[in-house]
Amino acid sequence: MATEIKQENFMLQLKVKEQEEVIKSNYEVINIYKENNLQLQNNQQEAKNQIQEMYGQLLGVSNKATTYFIIAIAVTIILVLFVVLVATGNLKF
Repeated sequence: MATEIKQENFMLQLKVKEQEEVIKSNYEVINIYKENNLQLQNNQQEAKNQIQEMYGQLLGVSNKATTYFIIAIAVTIILVLFVVLVATGNLKF
């Protein structure tokens, strides 16, 4: 009878140890998940910042391109007017 109780007690202690290991393992998995999740959030924020920065640069380039396009149209109009005036004889050198 006493040996049966000792065996049962020993088996219960083994089960407790197994459960402790499972719990420890689960905590480790959770901690790894938390670390990975934090790193992912940091990477997402960095990517958002880089996209916003590139968008700002794109707007700057777009504004410059628009300005140069308007200047090119204005110069073209002036050159056409100059050619028309010379061709009609209204502008003489």
